[in-house]
Amino acid sequence: MSIKSILLLLDDSTACAKRMTVSFELARRFGAHLTGLYVIPTPSIIYGAPHAPITEIESEVQRSQERGQASIAAFEDMAKKEGVSVEPRLVNAMGEAVSDVAALHGRYSDLLILGQNDPNDLRSLGIGVVESTLLGSGRPSLFVPYIGVQMPMLDHVIVAWDASQESTRAVHDALPFLVEAKKVTVLVINPRIGPDGHGEQPGADIATALARHGVDVTVQEDQVDRIAIGEAVLSRISDLQGGMLVMGAYGHARLRELILGGVTDTILREMTVPVLMSH
Repeated sequence: MSIKSILLLLDDSTACAKRMTVSFELARRFGAHLTGLYVIPTPSIIYGAPHAPITEIESEVQRSQERGQASIAAFEDMAKKEGVSVEPRLVNAMGEAVSDVAALHGRYSDLLILGQNDPNDLRSLGIGVVESTLLGSGRPSLFVPYIGVQMPMLDHVIVAWDASQESTRAVHDALPFLVEAKKVTVLVINPRIGPDGHGEQPGADIATALARHGVDVTVQEDQVDRIAIGEAVLSRISDLQGGMLVMGAYGHARLRELILGGVTDTILREMTVPVLMSH
C-alpha cells in the first residue's frame, strides 16, 4: 500500500494549524494529494428551538459559513508555501452529523488526518465527532495531538500489538510509515500465550512479517498489573521516546467500550504523540 490521497478534517480550533503542518509534511513525504475538508454543521438552533425565527437560523448559518471560509483560506495560504497538490473542500452537512459527512468523504482517501479533542477549546470538534469519523470511514486515521508534534514522528514508531483483527489491520495500514521509520518497537503488554492469542513467542510473528518489508523492528514484552493497559502504553511511549503510535481501535464491543472506557478511549484523551488507528 502507498499513501497517495490524504484527507485532513479542518475545524476552528487553535490546534488546527499544527494539524495542517503535519498534513503537508506527510503529503510531501509520500507524494500524496491533500484534501482539506471543512464540514459546516447544521444550525444547532434548529434542534434546540423548532420555532426559532428564520433570522436567527440565517444568522447562525452565516456565522458557520464565515468560520468555514476562514479555515479553508488558512489551508490555501499554507498550500501556497508548501508546493503539494491540494484541494480545499467546503461542505454543508445539510441535516447530517458532521462525522457522517466526514466519514463519507474519507472513504475515498488512503489516510484521514484528524485532531485530538482539546477539552479547553470549545472550537475543537469533540471526541465524539473524531471517533465516529474513524469508525464510519473504514480508513486508517492519524490523530494529531492538540499540543502538536514534539519530535520527528518516524525516528521511533511504537506498535501496540495485541494480535487482534483491529491491531492487524492497523499495522498493515501503517506499513508506509513503518518502512520509513528509523526504528520500530512492537510493544506487547500482558500477552495471551498460545494459538488463540499471541503464539508461543508474543510479538515474534508480526515482527517477522514487518522485517520482511525491511522494517528495523524489535519486540518489547511488558507485564503490568497495577495500571490500565492504555496508561501502560502511554508510559512506554515516554520511556522509549516514541514519536508515533500505531494501534487498533475499539477491539471490544463498542457498547462495552462506552461503558467501561478502554485503551482506545484512554489514548484518544491522553495522547502525546500522533496515533494511527484502524478499526
